[in-house]
Amino acid sequence: LAFLRDLAALTGPLSDQIPELEVRPDRIFRIHRDVRFSKSKLPYKTHIAAQLPARGSFEKGHTPGAYLHIEPGELFLGVGLYEPSRDQLARLRTAISTDPAPFLDATASPEVTALFGGLHDERLTRAPRGFDPADPMIDALRLKRFFLARSLPESAALGPGLVKLTIETLTAARPLIGWLLDTLGDPNGEDDRG
Repeated sequence: LAFLRDLAALTGPLSDQIPELEVRPDRIFRIHRDVRFSKSKLPYKTHIAAQLPARGSFEKGHTPGAYLHIEPGELFLGVGLYEPSRDQLARLRTAISTDPAPFLDATASPEVTALFGGLHDERLTRAPRGFDPADPMIDALRLKRFFLARSLPESAALGPGLVKLTIETLTAARPLIGWLLDTLGDPNGEDDRG
């Protein structure tokens, strides 16, 4: 909560750098686990996480944005779209196949490669339905997620540097957020990203 409050306090400068994201202290995921259908009946998660969603109206659970994950032994920031809907995947893949330059600019710049190493690498084994296996962008078309993840030192969670690292990470990933929002737009046909 303190981290999100500190980040939200930078709304002015942060909005200038990354106007696409909402920073609100109420975006922390609950600590309780849903144990109804789980073999493990431990009542609490061993991590805490927060979401910085993109501004606009999106399907629940299918919103571009950022994700902060903190647990003993693992601290990372993720940016992008982790679980795109079927419709979102189709639109993103069509954009990549039709005009790959904006996608490549957003995901393969030296800064993105240095901080993140590249996109989360979970792919289909074959070309997605409706796309040519010989398409020069076939590797990108087989992606299931459009998500960058940056591991941070665990010690960053215990000091004031986490806000600075977060802003640095989000700024570097801004081209991906912009590409996702430009490609997906508002599902209701309106662009209200501010």
